[in-house]
Amino acid sequence: MANVDLELKKQFKELQIKVGETRSKMRQIDGTIDILSRSSQRYRLTLTEVKNLPESITTYQSIGRMFVKAKRDEIEVDLNEAIKTNAEKCQELEKSKVYLEKGLKEKEDSIRELISQKQAQLS
Repeated sequence: MANVDLELKKQFKELQIKVGETRSKMRQIDGTIDILSRSSQRYRLTLTEVKNLPESITTYQSIGRMFVKAKRDEIEVDLNEAIKTNAEKCQELEKSKVYLEKGLKEKEDSIRELISQKQAQLS
């Protein structure tokens, strides 16, 4: 009886640790998605402002700490690519989040099952 009890406690503890890790990963994914969506919004706003500029105006693109003279069309292409890349990354992260949610649900079900086994043993 004591062996079974220790084994259940050990399994329960392991499942709790896995659930905590999964929740932590999900929070991290949510944060990354939030950062990417804010970045995409910033790119969209910049793109609309760049499109409103006249063709004759000199434009510069930031690269690291410096600004490089660039054609307006190049800047628009780069901004569109950045928006597209962020959207793809967000979709990938959403897929992995769904996968983690399924795993979390399975782990929580396992915890419930262990608890019900323990209660059945006690009664």
